[in-house]
Parts: sequence; structure tokens; C-alpha cells
Amino acid sequence: MMSLKSRAAKAVSWQLFGSITDQTINFAFTILLARLLEPSDFGLMAMAMFLIALSRVFIDVGFSSAIIQNQNNTDLTYSSVFYFNLTLGLAFTLIFYFSADMLGRIYGLPQVSEIFKWLSALFLFNAANSVQQTILKKRLDFKKISVRTNVAHLFGGIVGVTSAFMGYGVYSLVSQSLASSVASTIVLWSASGWRPDFNFSVKEIKKLSGFSLYVFLDNLTNQLSNKLDVFVIGKWVSPAALGLLTTARKVNNTVNVYTVSSYMNVMYPLLSEVRSDQKQFLRVYSKLISVTTFLSMLAAGIIYILSSDVIMLLFGEKWIDSVDMLQVLALSISFSPINTLSNKVFLSMGLSKQNFKIGLVKKYLKLLPLVTLINGNILDYLLWLLAVKFCIAALNIITLKRYIDIPMHINIGAIIHGLIPLTVWVYCYITLDISYSHIFVRIGFAISYILFFLTFNYLIKNEGYRFLYTNVAALFKRMKGLK
Repeated sequence: MMSLKSRAAKAVSWQLFGSITDQTINFAFTILLARLLEPSDFGLMAMAMFLIALSRVFIDVGFSSAIIQNQNNTDLTYSSVFYFNLTLGLAFTLIFYFSADMLGRIYGLPQVSEIFKWLSALFLFNAANSVQQTILKKRLDFKKISVRTNVAHLFGGIVGVTSAFMGYGVYSLVSQSLASSVASTIVLWSASGWRPDFNFSVKEIKKLSGFSLYVFLDNLTNQLSNKLDVFVIGKWVSPAALGLLTTARKVNNTVNVYTVSSYMNVMYPLLSEVRSDQKQFLRVYSKLISVTTFLSMLAAGIIYILSSDVIMLLFGEKWIDSVDMLQVLALSISFSPINTLSNKVFLSMGLSKQNFKIGLVKKYLKLLPLVTLINGNILDYLLWLLAVKFCIAALNIITLKRYIDIPMHINIGAIIHGLIPLTVWVYCYITLDISYSHIFVRIGFAISYILFFLTFNYLIKNEGYRFLYTNVAALFKRMKGLK
């Protein structure tokens, strides 16, 4: 039987490989669709997906996190959760289908009604594969999860692009989402090896509900605070403006997957296993926050400097108004590690109630910048949201010390080590008007940022830098030995 360290290393490797290949596939299809469709098409899809994403929370009710956190699951546990999810999935499919016309009137856009009717099927498919995916995560079997996501997004992307070439407009995005969900369900059922029994236990549901209730409430309020701007911008600004923001966020999310999200998906089940050993827990946490913060700060600077080139090269001139949005979003990547990891740490320690209460404060803070959208200025909104994320990062550092006893210097050091070179280079970029320079000047400036960032972190002996350098050097040494 493999040790925890070996299992974690294998899981991280497959998660990284899967995330990189999946994000590459997904992003490639986004580029193709962005060139074939209009910003308003992406805006209409985002408006529909706001309520779909919000309602998905009601299907799982936090049971996926409860299953991972709980160490005494049985087949009866899995079957009970499966049938519970499936019932809710069917209910929401019917609710959204028959209320689609009303939802379209709320948005003031009849076209959204038809989109809702088609997308309502997503609830049923997602409910049918939730337990299978959770079982694979609990086993740290990210190889199968990676294969599933790659196959699903490849199939969905092909369907979406084909539909766009045939002139189906926004329904190309709808068909992409539905095709991905169908493929994902089929592959997960095949990969997990688990099938539900014809048994259901209210007792098993109650056993998990003590933990899952607060996870559900946290997920619900999290979706509201993160997605409410989609509704506000789509209804009171314009679908085209929302489409520009959606595409900028897709670029930003791609970078976030490479630097943060891939590690986080592995760390929740891993941290749950080592929670009883405080020293080992702190070692894992310290290494994780250092590595992810190092990578996110490095990526934030590169994307900020080359944002206009990324948008023009990949998406074309009709998306140029999303450049300023992407720059602000890129800076927000800096605080993604601490703000994402904090939630995982609380859940891994079984502190779902405390996590929910602290989360309410964070969600309230995220809602405050929505006031700036009254004037229809999305850039002002994003700048205020960036300031709020900085405040949330500070709150997370304090609460992690208070409830988990994670020393504040671990988190503060990880952030400061990356923030200093990033701030210096962003300041130089603005004062020297690099954005108006030739593309080769911007590329040179980005390269100089990378060199300055690496040199600075080498001199201060940053843990994230040392970990990556050691492992990359070892990898090259092994590859050299194979020749």
C-alpha cells in the first residue's frame, strides 16, 4: 500500500496534468468560439448559467464535502446520497423548464427563456455523477478524474464549435455545455466502478447533514456573492458588456487553474487525512501556500503586462474592451491561494460551522462593490472588488491563526515575498506607459519582470521558489539520465 506522501505526489501529478490538458482543451475551444460568436452570445449564456450554477448547490447540499471529510462511509451511505441528489436533480430540471418563460421576463430578454429550457437538463446529469466523482476524489484517484474532464470537454468543444460553424449562435454554447455534461456522466460511471444499490437510509443522510448543512449554506452564499454581478451586469448594463467580462474571466481562470486550483482539488482530501498530526499538517500547508502564492504572483505580473497582446492575439479586435478588465482580474490572482486554501483548511478540520460564519462576512464584503455598477462602469467595480479581496486575505490570515493555530508569519511571508516585486513592476508599467509601447517592448518588460521576480525570491530564500527549483532540477536530472 502506498504511503500518504506517495499517494499525494501521484494525485498532484495527475491533477496538474489533467488540469493543464483540460484547461488547454477548454481554452482552445473558447478561442475558436470567441472568434465565431459575438460578446453578446457569451453574455446571454452567462446570464442563464448564473441561476443554473446557483441552483446546482441545492442538488448536492454539501454531501460531497461531507463524504470526503467522513472516514466511515459505506455503500449504503453512497447510495442514499445518490438517490437524494437524483431526486433533487429531477425536481430542479422540471422547475427550471416550466418556469423558463418567467425567468426570461425577469431578465427582460425572451431569448434567455429558451436557453433555460435547454440547460435545465444539466441538473439531472450533474446529480447522476456527483457521488461517483466524490468517491474518486476521496481515493485521490485524480488520474480517472483527469481523463473524465478531458474527454468531456473535448467532446463538448467539438459539438459547440460545429454548432457555431452551422450558425446556431448562442445555442452553440448551450450544446457545448450539454454535450460535456452527458460525456462526463458516462465516463464517471465507467471509471468509478461504483453502482448504487436499491437501498436508501434516512439515517445515513442525517449522519452527514450535521457537517453538510453548513457546507451547503456556505456554497449557496458563495455562489450568490461570486455570481450576483453576472445578473446585475446582464440586466442593467448589457449582455455584450457581460460577454466581455466573461471572456476576461475565462483567461484569468485558466491562469488560476495552472497556479492554484489544481493543487487545491488534491489538498482537501489530503489535509483531511493529516488533520490529527499538527506538525505534518503545518508542513503540508506551509509548502502549499508558498508554492501557489509564488506561482500566482509570477503569473499575475505576466498577464498584467501582456493583457492587450493576449486578447488581440487569441480573440481578435472585437474583444479589445476586455483588456482593462483582464488586467485588474490578473492582479486578483495574487490573493487566490490564501482565499481558496482557507476554506479547504476549515473543512478538512471539520469546522464547517465556523467556516460558514466567517464566510458570511467575506460574502458581505464581496457584495459591497456592486454599488459601483449603478453607473455601469465595470472597471470601477473590479477595482473595488480587488481591494475587497485584499481585505478578505487579511481576514483569512487572522482566522486561520485563531481557529487552526497556523502562524500568521507563514501566510504573510508567502504574500509579501511575491507582492513586493509585483508591485514594483506594475508601478513601472504604469509610470512608463508600457501599454502604449510596441509589442516587443512589452514582451521585453515581461521577461525582465520574470527575471526580477525569480532573483528577488532566490535572494530571500523563498520556500516556494526553493521547492519548485529543487523539484524541477531533479526532474531534468532524471530526464538527462534517461538519454
